[in-house]
Amino acid sequence: KRLEQCLEQALHHFGLRLRESVALNDLACAIASIIEGVWLNQCLSDRHPCDPSQPVATSLRRSGRLLWQGAVQPSEVA
Repeated sequence: KRLEQCLEQALHHFGLRLRESVALNDLACAIASIIEGVWLNQCLSDRHPCDPSQPVATSLRRSGRLLWQGAVQPSEVA
């Protein structure tokens, strides 16, 4: 619930809204899953799972950015 509240504030702050097919809870769960997955991967290695020249944090940042960009769009201008 707290992640949903944080996302809601971010959407409002940046003038964005969720795409019609995206629910706030779904986005929060997807973000939590990415964080959990990267954390588990980090237990095995501090390197990116597909690019050993990059730190594992790069995987989290890129995955999160892709998820966010696919889930949001600019708010309609009134």
